[in-house]
Amino acid sequence: MRYTTARLSLTATLSLVLVNATAQGGISHAPHHPFTAAPKGGDRVLLNQYCAPSYTVGPADGDLIDGVQFGTINYQGSGDNGGTGYTDLSYEGVLFAMELVAGNSYFLNLTSGPYQPPNGAFEHYKVWIDFDHDLVFEPGEEVLNAQTNAPYYSFGVSVTIPVDAAAGYTGMRVRNVYNDASFTPCSSHNYGETEDYTVLIQNGLPCIPLSWFGGHDGDYASAVTVGDLAYTQASTPVHGYTSRMDLGTHLRRGTTNAMQIVSGPYASDYFIVWADWNHDGDFDDADEMIDYAQINAAFTPHNTVLSVPDHALVGYT
Repeated sequence: MRYTTARLSLTATLSLVLVNATAQGGISHAPHHPFTAAPKGGDRVLLNQYCAPSYTVGPADGDLIDGVQFGTINYQGSGDNGGTGYTDLSYEGVLFAMELVAGNSYFLNLTSGPYQPPNGAFEHYKVWIDFDHDLVFEPGEEVLNAQTNAPYYSFGVSVTIPVDAAAGYTGMRVRNVYNDASFTPCSSHNYGETEDYTVLIQNGLPCIPLSWFGGHDGDYASAVTVGDLAYTQASTPVHGYTSRMDLGTHLRRGTTNAMQIVSGPYASDYFIVWADWNHDGDFDDADEMIDYAQINAAFTPHNTVLSVPDHALVGYT
């Protein structure tokens, strides 16, 4: 007998690939397209697992980051955030996340704040991207290092994404400190501001969907069952994509297999499932979308079938 082995790749909520998006916005049927769901409002859970830098005064005097533009990231005129000087913008919307491709170059532009440093003083800016996803902004991951003594000054640099950058979601930190060029991603200072953003790095197949809001409002699949594969998402996923290629089940060509998807704590959500039957690294072929459903209540099961076509290639997919 010949078997096709299906393995899971979870995105924000599921997948064979399984994809989830909130019902409060549009949804793209293609597994590699971004979801255009609108924010639902209310307090958002900060997902950032990086160190939180601190300031004693922060941006109150105008020592701040007034603009960040990096591809689709475009946060302009932000001014004083009114807080401690550290703002986690991870999964806060379309303006705060960007898709990057390993090996490509992108222009990063910053705008300084309104404070005019006295003679000899300056505002210093640095940017890091966590290319290896180890939750540490290392010296080799610094992509911008610049200073100015002019208010509202615009400056930038071309950033090349390393060809060996790890695929998936990761963090970008933009940091300003007054009159000090020696600061690190986590050091403490008197004046300045720090902002964290989300970037999604694509590096080969399969593609990873860009989710601007992630699953931390409860938009995810809490369980997936097919064959002898039983996966449970025990807690809110940190990112909008989770690879579980370590899990799998054996399926026979030409068979129909029961499959169940259980929604997460938010209602209502859409769920779509794909399988790469021809092993070409994408989910774009005509018969590779297995199911499309809307679940209108939290933690509610949706039962469907996974039919393996006779022409499915044998092997892992």
